[in-house]
Amino acid sequence: RLVAIHDALAGSGVWDKLEHPHFEAATETDIGRCHTPAHIERVKTLSQSGGGALDSDTLINPHSFDVALLASGAAMSA
Repeated sequence: RLVAIHDALAGSGVWDKLEHPHFEAATETDIGRCHTPAHIERVKTLSQSGGGALDSDTLINPHSFDVALLASGAAMSA
């Protein structure tokens, strides 16, 4: 889905008009300001073991933990 969105934006010329700021991934210490150590470890372990259901409406995949750190880092840089 993201590839299709990127391709559509690039193909229309919009991508080049957008800002693409640099940011670093958040650390576990950073996200520990909002989440308990147990929650962080649960998400990390589930993601690193191949993924699964965190709860009844939240699915985790092998990339989820790393993407969450990137998203958090981007939000912190905004």
